[in-house]
Amino acid sequence: MVDWATVNVDYHVVIERNFYSVPFALVGKRVDAFVTATAVQIFYRNERVASHARLSGQNHAARLDSHMPPAHSAMAKRTPDWVRAQAAKVGVATAAYVERLLTARDHVEQGVRSCLGILRLATRYEAAELEAACVRALSAGAISSTFVEQLLKIGRPITDSPADGSIGHHENIRGGDYYH
Repeated sequence: MVDWATVNVDYHVVIERNFYSVPFALVGKRVDAFVTATAVQIFYRNERVASHARLSGQNHAARLDSHMPPAHSAMAKRTPDWVRAQAAKVGVATAAYVERLLTARDHVEQGVRSCLGILRLATRYEAAELEAACVRALSAGAISSTFVEQLLKIGRPITDSPADGSIGHHENIRGGDYYH
């Protein structure tokens, strides 16, 4: 079967309700697709630009990293496992918080995006500061990189609440002994 298609902005063509990637430079161009029982060959101006195994079913995608623009290719390498490994380099609390962000979202991609926000903070703040902020975020039950960022922007030391349930020590709190 021979078919033609226009390359979508996501550098894929749709053939029989499946998606096949082509080099991103062809976005908006019209290409020819030759479909056999086992393969899909895509041509632009009589030159083969992509070859994929034919997909069965619907809404599946065949994608080659070499077809992606450089920015997409770099992003595609940022998998949940990669994010976990980077967070573990910062510390235990950061790794635990990243795991929470990954599992709290309906879609893995959303979790990865939040985790990238945490890893970005690791380039702007000391590891100890980020670790303390992640400890606080874990204890608060937060599931947002923005929560951690706001803690770090405050610029004050991040301390945990006292374990005994008291209000803690602060220079402006006199306590009951002051009045005796």
